[in-house]
Amino acid sequence: MQDKEKVIIITGGTGALGRVVVSYLSKVREYKLYLPVLDVKKASNIFHNQNDDVNSELRKIYIMECNGFNHHQVKKFISDVATLENGKIDALINIIGGIHKLCNVVDMSPEFFEENFRLNFLTTYYFSHFVLKYMAAQKYGIIVSIGAMAGLREEAGRFAYSLSKYSLIHLMNTISKEMKDFNIRCNTIVPYIIDTEANRQWAKGDEYKDWVSPLEIATLISDLIQDKYPKLKESVIKLY
Repeated sequence: MQDKEKVIIITGGTGALGRVVVSYLSKVREYKLYLPVLDVKKASNIFHNQNDDVNSELRKIYIMECNGFNHHQVKKFISDVATLENGKIDALINIIGGIHKLCNVVDMSPEFFEENFRLNFLTTYYFSHFVLKYMAAQKYGIIVSIGAMAGLREEAGRFAYSLSKYSLIHLMNTISKEMKDFNIRCNTIVPYIIDTEANRQWAKGDEYKDWVSPLEIATLISDLIQDKYPKLKESVIKLY
């Protein structure tokens, strides 16, 4: 492996946003992508049978089984990637997440809250926590996570989602402060509504034209990995 290659871990790579991010980053010759997935066969079919302008044989996408809700499996996944790459992990992209249906606190069961908090925060915490020691050892690393506008303000009926995204943003900011001497940078991309097929189902008229496209987010992630914003002072990047 050449030194210029960047080893990148992408969580949530089979989701609506994740697929676009993986597809976009896989076109950059210097990127080597590792995807933790629940179903290796399904994920392989998604990415190795794509019909676009990049020969699938040239894609450096490595798919490995890992349940992101299980911190033991996350630890093993990170360790396996580090072993394969001689300890080199340049970037972690946290995309796992999802919004929940409207549910007021008075109606919210503990199970509902825990499920959504685990989905939108704990997965990001697990991967970030276990990758840090490898980034610290090499004194370099970039972590990019996907936040949400709900994480910056309260929204009725979205408490579990809002709190989990707030916690995610706080985690990224804290890591940036704690690990600055190790040249580790964290960014949280906070989009307005992402223009996905699922979200368009409830769009009013053509309001989706003002939403953030997955490709725009993928491009920004690639730019962050390539350190194209060396003077960027704020760790939170708002896309709205």
